[in-house]
Amino acid sequence: MILCVSAITCAKGQPSSDPPAASSAPAPTPTPAPEQPEPTEEDALARRRSERAARRGAEEDARARYAAAIDALCVAPAPEDLPSSLEEACAQVGAAYDDFMRRSYATQPDVLEKWNAAREQQMRMLETACTQAGSVAVASCQEHALRHAGVEFKKAPPELLQRCHEKYAG
Repeated sequence: MILCVSAITCAKGQPSSDPPAASSAPAPTPTPAPEQPEPTEEDALARRRSERAARRGAEEDARARYAAAIDALCVAPAPEDLPSSLEEACAQVGAAYDDFMRRSYATQPDVLEKWNAAREQQMRMLETACTQAGSVAVASCQEHALRHAGVEFKKAPPELLQRCHEKYAG
């Protein structure tokens, strides 16, 4: 009689104290992934070429963006806003360069110390080059570029000065 009670209890959805019997159906086996062919030497070469081309493209894009940023900084003020003399304009370039160096290397005291030691000589060379260029527009462009360049351009002063010369030298 006990067997019947157990069977009835199981049939009604009541849990049984008996462990479930092992299923006689086999467990499903995972289907193997299709085999990928081994990459050939040509495939590897093509992949490397593609990677090189992508790197070159990214480098060219970065250079173009950098050149555009340099060009955007190198503008001269309107003629009525230009300094009255070349000496005044070149003095402003020197002051802007000094400010640029202090701003760019504010977090590097060792570099600022070297700048302060060489400052007078660097300023003389910069002002000499400025007066030799002989253009108030070039000097004003250089002053503007140095005043507005961010710290990301701390290695760019020669490019800034040269680009102004290219744009505004007569």
